[in-house]
Amino acid sequence: MAVHIFDAEDSDGDSWMEVVEGSPGPSMRNSSASLLYNRDGNVDSTRKTASWVADDTWVSEFEEYKDIKGDHDNRKGAENSSVDAESSPPFDFTKDKAQPVDPHHVPTLAHSQPDQRLCLDRPEVGDIKRHFNEVQSFAAAQPRKGLYYRPWLCWMYRMEWPQIEHTAQHAPDYIVQVVNYWFGLRNDPFWTASDKCPYEWYAMYRTCVDNWKWWDQQSKDVEDDSGRTVTQELLRTLAIDRRYFEHAPPSASHVETRYPASYGRIVERDNIRPDSSTMLQPHKYPSTPPTLVDDSFSFLVRTYKSFGSPRSNRAAQGAISFQTWIHWMHQVNLQPSSKQWAGHAPWPSGSPSVSSLTQGSPWSSFALKNIGDVAYEDPLVFPASSYDECTYTDEKHEITETSVDTNPRPRWASHRTCASKLLAVARWVILAACVVMLAMYHFYPIPDSAPAVDTTAGNDLCLEPECIHAASEILYNLDPHYEDIDPCVDFDKYVCGGWRDRHDMRPDQGSIFAGTLMAENAQMRLRHILEAPEAPEEQTLSSADKDNFKKLKSAYDACINVDALKKRGSQPLEEILNNIESIYSLRGKDSEKNLTDALLYLMQTDVSVLTDFSISPDDRDPDNVVIFVTPPRKIGLPSREYYNDTKVVDDYRSLASKLFGNFNLHHRKSDEPKSPFKLAENVVLFEKKLADATPDTQAQEDVTQYYNPKSLEEASSLIPEVSFNHILTELSPKDVKTDRLIIGSPSYLKEVSKIIKDTPREVIQAFFKFKAIQRYYGDIEDPKVTPLREFNNRLAGKDPQATQDRWRKCINDLDSGVGWILSRFYVLDAFPEESKELGDQIISDIKEQFVYVLDGTKWMSAEVRQLGKQKVANIIQKIGYPTRSPNLMDAEDVNNYYGSLNIYGDKFFENSVGMANFEFKRMWSQLGRPTNRDEWGMTAPTVNAYYNPPGNEIVFPAGIMQPPTFYGPRAPLYLAYGAFGAVSGHELSHAFDSTGRHYDQIGNYTNWWDDKTVEAFEERAQCFVDQYSNFTVPGPDPDSKPLHVNGRLTLGENIADAGGLSASFHAWKKRDSSHSDKALPGLEKFTKEQLFFISYSNWWCSKTTKEAAVQAIYTDPHAPKSARILGTMANSREFQEAFQCPHKEPVCKLW
Repeated sequence: MAVHIFDAEDSDGDSWMEVVEGSPGPSMRNSSASLLYNRDGNVDSTRKTASWVADDTWVSEFEEYKDIKGDHDNRKGAENSSVDAESSPPFDFTKDKAQPVDPHHVPTLAHSQPDQRLCLDRPEVGDIKRHFNEVQSFAAAQPRKGLYYRPWLCWMYRMEWPQIEHTAQHAPDYIVQVVNYWFGLRNDPFWTASDKCPYEWYAMYRTCVDNWKWWDQQSKDVEDDSGRTVTQELLRTLAIDRRYFEHAPPSASHVETRYPASYGRIVERDNIRPDSSTMLQPHKYPSTPPTLVDDSFSFLVRTYKSFGSPRSNRAAQGAISFQTWIHWMHQVNLQPSSKQWAGHAPWPSGSPSVSSLTQGSPWSSFALKNIGDVAYEDPLVFPASSYDECTYTDEKHEITETSVDTNPRPRWASHRTCASKLLAVARWVILAACVVMLAMYHFYPIPDSAPAVDTTAGNDLCLEPECIHAASEILYNLDPHYEDIDPCVDFDKYVCGGWRDRHDMRPDQGSIFAGTLMAENAQMRLRHILEAPEAPEEQTLSSADKDNFKKLKSAYDACINVDALKKRGSQPLEEILNNIESIYSLRGKDSEKNLTDALLYLMQTDVSVLTDFSISPDDRDPDNVVIFVTPPRKIGLPSREYYNDTKVVDDYRSLASKLFGNFNLHHRKSDEPKSPFKLAENVVLFEKKLADATPDTQAQEDVTQYYNPKSLEEASSLIPEVSFNHILTELSPKDVKTDRLIIGSPSYLKEVSKIIKDTPREVIQAFFKFKAIQRYYGDIEDPKVTPLREFNNRLAGKDPQATQDRWRKCINDLDSGVGWILSRFYVLDAFPEESKELGDQIISDIKEQFVYVLDGTKWMSAEVRQLGKQKVANIIQKIGYPTRSPNLMDAEDVNNYYGSLNIYGDKFFENSVGMANFEFKRMWSQLGRPTNRDEWGMTAPTVNAYYNPPGNEIVFPAGIMQPPTFYGPRAPLYLAYGAFGAVSGHELSHAFDSTGRHYDQIGNYTNWWDDKTVEAFEERAQCFVDQYSNFTVPGPDPDSKPLHVNGRLTLGENIADAGGLSASFHAWKKRDSSHSDKALPGLEKFTKEQLFFISYSNWWCSKTTKEAAVQAIYTDPHAPKSARILGTMANSREFQEAFQCPHKEPVCKLW
C-alpha cells in the first residue's frame, strides 16, 4: 500500500512509501520487490520502483518513531517478507459493480509521493463507505495505522464547501468513523514525544472557528446515525485541537527547522516572516483556498524543490500536478468563475471555462489520457506546446523557467502557468480540519436534555469565535454521562468529569487544574516570543525595547543551553558551598560574628535557613514599610507535619546522606570526619527541632499572631547568637536608621537560640550547605543532585525520574528574575485593551453589589456597615498590568527598572544568583521610604489574583484574564461574571473574611468591629469551618485514614468563595436586565443561570495525585478544588434554584 508515513511537512527529502514485500513500511534503499497498484486497484507486477536513497532526516524520524513504539520487528518484516501478488489490495474500487468506476479515476495507491500524490483521486462516497471495514482491518495491523486513512482525508481536502455539505448529509456516520480513527494519531507517542505540530495545524483550528457561522448555517440540521448534529460535533473537537496549540502556533524557529517547506510557503505567500507577531493573527494565514490565478507553475516547482521530490522529472511532476488540478475541476464540474468556488474572486475576465480546458486542449487531452498511468519513476516527456520547460539544477539549487512558444497559451495563463499543488493542499487541509472537528463529536455527546427548564429557547445563538470556543470548552469538560449525574449531589463530576477524563498530568506534575493549563498557554506564548529568530517587531522596536529583549533573550539562551550546564556540572554550586565553609568555619572563634555573617551571605544568595527578613508595609501604619523577621515557610520538608512521618523522615535522612557523600561534605576541614549517614542523621534531627519550634501554617497566616512589634534591643535579646544590629547595618540604606521590627514568632526565636547552643558547628554548617543545595539544585545539571530531584518528585506525587521541560523552567525563572520585561512582551502580544475595560466594568459592578449586600447584612451593626461600605468604595482595582513601578507600556521605564542587573548569555547559574540578589537589594532599598502603592506583587502572565489588606487593593494580572475565566468582550456576560466575576468577588470578599476584617477602610490593622458584630461573624464562620472540615482526601498510605481538610486554615478562602460567587451572580443579573445575552450553540437547553455556575466550576476542574493532595492539606490555605466546587454550590441558594434542587437553603451563609 503506497502511503506516505508523515505529513508533507515532515519530508525534506524523498520520503514516500509503498507496499514492500508484504508489510507497509518505508521504501528501503535499493528495494527490489516493491509493488504498485494500477488504476483498477490490482497489483501491477510489471511496475517496479526505481532504486533511490531515502533522505536521512526521513529515515531518522522513522527510526525515532520505531524506537518510541518499540516495534523493531516491523522494519525487518518490511525488508524480508513477501507479498502475494494475488492478495486483495486494501483499496479496491472495482468490487461493487453497482457503482460504475470512473475511467479516469486514479487510485490513490498508484502514486506514492506524499499528500500531493495521495490526493490525485476523488473517490465516491459510496466507494469509501463500502470498503471502510476492509481498510480498517488492513490498517489496524500496521504501525502507523491512522495514516492509512490519508487518502480519504485527501479526498475530503478535495471537496469544496457544497461537496462537504453533501457528504455530511449523506455519509456523516462514515466521516465520523474515518476521521476519528485518524485522530488516534494524537495519542501516538511519536507525535506527543517529538512535538511535531506545524503551523498549518494551528491555522486549521483558527479557520474552523472563523468559519463557524457557515458551518452552523449549512449543517445544523444534519444528523449522523446517533442523532448528533454536525454542528454539535464541531463544538467538542475545537477544544481538542486547541489543546495542541495552546492559543498560539508553534515557534518560528521550530517551523523553519522542522518544516522548511511550510516556512517557505508562508514567506512566499504572505510576504512576511513567520516569526513576525502578525503571524499570530489568523487573518494572515488565508482561511480560504487560493484561486487558480494564485497558482503558478514556477512556484509549484519551487515548492516541490523545498519538499525534496524525487530528483528526476521535476518538470513532469509539476505538470502532472497541474493536469490533476484541471482533471479534478472537470470531475466535479466546477466552473472557475462559479459562485461555488467558495466565494473567491472569479478568474480574470475572458478566462476559459473548465469545459474549454478539458475539451481539445493539449493540457486536458494529455491529462485525460495519461493521468491514470503516470508513476514518478517513469520518464515522461510532455508535448513542447503544452507546458513551460522547468530546469532544476541540483548543484545551484535554483529553478529557471523558459517559456516555449510553439503554441501560445491563453492570455490568462500567462500570469500563472501551473497550479501550485501545495497551495491547493493548504486549502484542503483547512477544509478537512473542519470535517475532522465535526466528526470527532461521537466521543462526547451533546446535551439532549437539561436538568431545568430551557429559558433560552427562541433566542439567537452567539456565533462569535469566543462563543464557539466557550461552548466547545464547556461541552468538552462535561462528564460524558452527565445526564445520569444529579448536579445537586455531585456538581464537580457533572461539570468536570470530562475534563478529568481527557487531561493527563505530565510525569513532572503532581496536580493540575484549569489554571494550570492557562499558565501553560501563557508559557507557550512566551516561548514563541523568546525562540523567534528576531525580537518581536524588530523593525519598530525602540532602543530601550531592544535592550529589554536582549536581556530577556540572553537569560533564556543561557538557561536553555543544557549542554553548557552539563559541562559545568556542580562547579558553580560548589563555589557557594565553599563560601559557606569559609564564612562559618568549624574553627571560628567569634561564634556570633561567624553565624551572623553566614546568615547575611545566605540571605543575599536567596537561601532561607534559620529565619527570614523581609520589607513590607507596616500593618498598623501601611503608608510606611517595616522589617519583618519571621520563621522560614519551609525548613526542609514541605511542612512540619512531615517530620512526624517515620517513613518520610527515613527517606529524607537517606537523601541527605547521599548528597553529603556526593558533595563530600563530611570530610571538609573537620577534626573528626563523620560518615555521611551520621552527619545526615544529625542534620535531619536539627531540622526536626526547628520544625517543632515553628508555628503552624494557620498561625503564620493570622495577623493577630504574627504581628509582634519589637525594638531592635528586644528582638536581639530573643536570639543573642545573631546580631540583628549588624544585619540591619549591612543591609539598610546608609541614611536609614531603624529601631523597630515586627517579629513573626518571638517564641520561635527563643527556641532557635536554645537549639543553636546545643548543636555542634559542623552540623549547623552542614545544614547551611544542605539548604543551599536544595535551593539551587535545579540550576545545575549534574548526577550529584539526582537523588534530591527524585525525592522531591515522590513527595509531590510525580514520577521520580521526571524533569520539567527545560523551556518551561527557563520561562518560570525569567518570570521570577526579570518578570517585568517578560510581562511587557506578554501584554503587548496577548492582552487587548478591551479586555481590560471589560474587567474594570465587572469589578465595578461587583463592588456596587457588595455595597448593596452590606446594606442588607443585619448581623452587622449600623456603624460597621457604614465603615464597610467606605472600605469597598476605597478598594483600588488593578487590572492587567502595572502602569507605574514600572510602567509596562513604557519601554524606557522597564529598561531603567533593571538597569543595574547584569545578565550573561553563557552563565545561567550566575544569572540565577544575580537575579535573586537584585531583587533582594531592591527590597531593602525601600526601607525608610513611604510605601510604594503602585507596585504589584504578581507579574502580568501570572494566572492568579490577590487582595492586599494593608493596601486595600485587588489585583488581577493579565494571565488570569484568559479562557476559561475570561473569553473576551464578545462572549456572553454570564460566562464572564460566572468565572472572572466570581474570582473578582472572591478577592473583594477577602476584605471582610477572617483576615481582612481586621483592616479598616484605609488598610490599618485595627479593631473596627464592635464585639457584637465579631460574635455574630464568628458564629457564622464556624459553620464554614465545620462544613469544610468534613471534606477529606486519601491518606498518605494505603492503610492510613483519610485526611480531613483543615476548615480553620481554609476559612478565609471558603468565605471568599461563597461571598464572591453570590456577589458576582447578582451583579450579572442586574447587568443582564439591560443587556440580555445570546445562548451558546450546542448548549441551548441549559439556562443562562446554569451556564453561569458551570462557567464558575470549569475554573476549578482539577486532577491530583494522592501525595500532592496530602501536601496541600498540610500547607495550602485553599481547600481542594473539588471541595471548592461542592462546598460553594452547597452554600449558594441561586445554584439550588437554577438546577431545581430539592433543598434551596444554603448550608452556610455569611453575606
